[in-house]
Amino acid sequence: MPFLAGTEESWHLLLRPFRHHGECNHIERETPGELFEVSEEGCGGPLVVVTTAGYELGFEANMDRVVSFRHKVDHVGAWMKELEGCLLSRAFTPHTVGYDGFTVSVWRSDEDMLCASYRAGTHRNYLDGHKASSDFDRSSFTRFRILDSSGKWNGRNPLVQPNITAQ
Repeated sequence: MPFLAGTEESWHLLLRPFRHHGECNHIERETPGELFEVSEEGCGGPLVVVTTAGYELGFEANMDRVVSFRHKVDHVGAWMKELEGCLLSRAFTPHTVGYDGFTVSVWRSDEDMLCASYRAGTHRNYLDGHKASSDFDRSSFTRFRILDSSGKWNGRNPLVQPNITAQ
């Protein structure tokens, strides 16, 4: 990975998946499926959520739909950065066309994440819109408990704050 020579900082997490739902094509591109087996949740604390969304690309693919959805992802990401319980949020587009895009968000608590994701607000509005007119062909989410962390993201370890500790 030649780009590592130019890396200025890195943040490393030890994660345990405790909830997974949906399908993604990161393991088998042609046959999307589940990504993780999950363990029992255990106690609370900070968590990471990885969401994926993908499309059946082919001759008939509607790229306007893909671009429109990415704008919504960016809008939700900007909104999440304003939420007190969201420590970090970032969208990633794969370098290889055809693989599902994904987001990573880091939350202070399950309650903060659930409130932002499923109660009234920008994310919930887009979820409801997707139910009315499908924005993507498949999706998944995985929730991870943070067991340990080291390093920096944007100049700091996001978990080194008052009342934020990995389990």
